[in-house]
Amino acid sequence: MACDCNVSRILLGPKGEVLDVGRSTRVAPVALRRALTLRDEHCSWDGCEAPAKYCDVHHVEVHWAHGGETNLKNCGLYCGHHHTAIHTYDTVTVRRPDGGFLTRLRQ
Repeated sequence: MACDCNVSRILLGPKGEVLDVGRSTRVAPVALRRALTLRDEHCSWDGCEAPAKYCDVHHVEVHWAHGGETNLKNCGLYCGHHHTAIHTYDTVTVRRPDGGFLTRLRQ
């Protein structure tokens, strides 16, 4: 019976909101999206001010397909244009002091 089961870790915030779902899903839950919106406020691409409501959640340090987790530490917000750029061009990403990310094309 147990051969087809798996274990999912879910980290809750102080009000019971889901902030970390580990590897159980690629898509960010609503509470994680809210936390990303509060932290990032807009697209994480250097100089882009696209509001968070128009941004996609992107797995930054380790992509989900390569074992990355869906959590505040590994995810950032990127507008559609810059989300595509990340997957198309050679980019460099650094972590900001607040835990968010700053991404640009590699020089």
